[in-house]
Amino acid sequence: MAFSCELIHRSVSNPVALRSAMLWFAGRPLESVELELETSVGVLAEIHQVGQKLNVQAYLAAARKLHGNDVPRRYSSSSDCNGKEIDLETLLRIASDIGNNTARGHIVLVQIELHVFFQNWELAKKLLTRYGDLRRYFPEFYQGVRFIFLRGLVYLKMAQSAKSCPDKRKWKKRALKCMKRISIWLKKGNANLLHTMHLLNAEYAVLRKNMSSAKESFNLAAAVASRSGFLNDKALVQELAGMHFASQGDTYWAKVNMDRAHQSYLDWQAFAKADDLINKRKSLMHAF
Repeated sequence: MAFSCELIHRSVSNPVALRSAMLWFAGRPLESVELELETSVGVLAEIHQVGQKLNVQAYLAAARKLHGNDVPRRYSSSSDCNGKEIDLETLLRIASDIGNNTARGHIVLVQIELHVFFQNWELAKKLLTRYGDLRRYFPEFYQGVRFIFLRGLVYLKMAQSAKSCPDKRKWKKRALKCMKRISIWLKKGNANLLHTMHLLNAEYAVLRKNMSSAKESFNLAAAVASRSGFLNDKALVQELAGMHFASQGDTYWAKVNMDRAHQSYLDWQAFAKADDLINKRKSLMHAF
């Protein structure tokens, strides 16, 4: 795994929270991630790091949603005193009640990421509109970098589905600003962003109806994500590629990419997301 935690390291002072953030963003198999996050929440509770605990609980809640509710768990460290699971909305309310804006930023970022993985583009847009630029909660740190990628992807999806030319231009302009920022980071040597740039290029090519460029960029995004060890983004790229080919009536490549996406979600151990893919895209998959 080629993931670098340099930017994350500057955003958190607690080494437990540092590693927890790295685990979530690195795209490691979710079972090991979930078990370590559970332990980290317990450690942070013991040393009374309330804000850091909320951050890690957000990653843990997201990992559990993707991993699936039917998976046995050894700990209940993201539960309240009555043993009830704490969801992201509850965590967000707690962060707001105690006035911890950094924790709120982490939680909203995780919510946006989940909406992207489950293809809830309108819900992701609503969060982006409501909370604005989350980088103010973690300026120049990796969470802010990830936010720019997610925001750019959502904006491109909004542009693709826009009903009017003014709306299309608005979302396209905003997406291009995000892509320009990522391009700057890439030029400064942040190789972890290469696959995300390829994905944004692919979706931008879809918007421009340049289908050959879209296919090439989707392939590059999946290849780089795979080579870099980002199981999460590899699966996302393949699913989005499958949806693109399906929209073009190219059933063969749609099914190839959907089959690959399903296997990649299984490799990531995002079993709930893999099941969701079958439920929503069954007709675009060879195996089902």
